[in-house]
Amino acid sequence: SDKKIYEKILKGKPVFVRNLKIEDTKYYAYYQPLFNSDGTVVGMTAAAKKAASVQKSIDKETKHILYLSILIVLVCGFVIFFLARGISKNMVKTKKFLAYVAQGDLSVNPDNRLVRQNDELGDIYSISVDLQRELTRIVSNIVASAEHVSESADSLMSMAESTRGTVDNVYDAVESISKGAEKQAERTQ
Repeated sequence: SDKKIYEKILKGKPVFVRNLKIEDTKYYAYYQPLFNSDGTVVGMTAAAKKAASVQKSIDKETKHILYLSILIVLVCGFVIFFLARGISKNMVKTKKFLAYVAQGDLSVNPDNRLVRQNDELGDIYSISVDLQRELTRIVSNIVASAEHVSESADSLMSMAESTRGTVDNVYDAVESISKGAEKQAERTQ
C-alpha cells in the first residue's frame, strides 16, 4: 500500500487514503506531491486525521443535512398543499359558474377576484365570463328580434283586418250595384 502511494506521488498525482493505519489507529490521509522548478517531484506533504473524528464530523453533517431536508420537504409540502387547495377552489368556482351558464342561467354574477387573477385559471374564468356576456347579448338580440317580429305580425294582422273590411265594403257595393242592375233590367223589360 505504501509502495502504491509512493509510485503515485512520483508521478505527480495527489493521493487520498481512507484506511491508513498508524499504530493500530485508522486515519484519513491526503498526500500532495511537491515539485521542483523543472517539474520533477522532490518530496511530498501529508495531512492525516483520525478516521473516527472524520466519521463523527460526517455523521454530524449528515444529520444536519437530513434535518434540513426534512424541514424543506415539510415546508414544500405545506406550500404545495395550500397552492393545490387554492387551485382546487378556483376550479370548483369556475365549474359552478359554467354549470349555471350551461343550464341557461345567464344572470349569475361572476367572482371579480377570480376574473382579476393573473394566471391560467383566471384566464379560463375570464373567458367563461366573456362567454356568459356574449350569450346574454345574443339572447337579448333574439328577444328584441322576436318582439319586432311580434309587432310586425300585429301590424300585418291589423292591415289584413282593414283590407278585409275594405273587401267587404267593395263586395257590398258590388252586390248593391248588381241588385240595382237587376232591378233596372226588370224595369227595362
